[in-house]
Amino acid sequence: MKRIILIGIVLFLVSCAKESDEYNQTSVDDFEKYVPPPIHFVFQFIDKNTGNDLFISEKLSKKNIEVTNEKGKKIQCSTNSEENKFLIRLPDSAGKKNGKYNIRLSKNILVKIAIEINYKGDGLYQVKSFKIEKYEFNEHLGIIQVKI
Repeated sequence: MKRIILIGIVLFLVSCAKESDEYNQTSVDDFEKYVPPPIHFVFQFIDKNTGNDLFISEKLSKKNIEVTNEKGKKIQCSTNSEENKFLIRLPDSAGKKNGKYNIRLSKNILVKIAIEINYKGDGLYQVKSFKIEKYEFNEHLGIIQVKI
């Protein structure tokens, strides 16, 4: 029994030594190069009654999406389509500075978003204020679900 415990302790110490060696091989330069990403704003637009994605259920068309900043200038957003959801992601700049954005989903649906960001230093950002005019929303697994 003592041998089994002794073998277990030896194995534990060897695994700790390997982890320590791996950590020491990471240079300070690697840590200095790491800059946390800005906050990402990813949206899903769902039916307020059923909870179904409006693009997947084809109640809205992807070709009608237009995103503009507060000056009315069109901005590029990325989209991602999964099995049961269609996502729109604002550009990284939205997570680094204050701004107002309009997401036009159709002729009759305009979602107005206001974001205030605090820079905490060392590449860290914090959402000070986030508002969506007229529509209810909630966050689920990092995705802002807007109920239309």
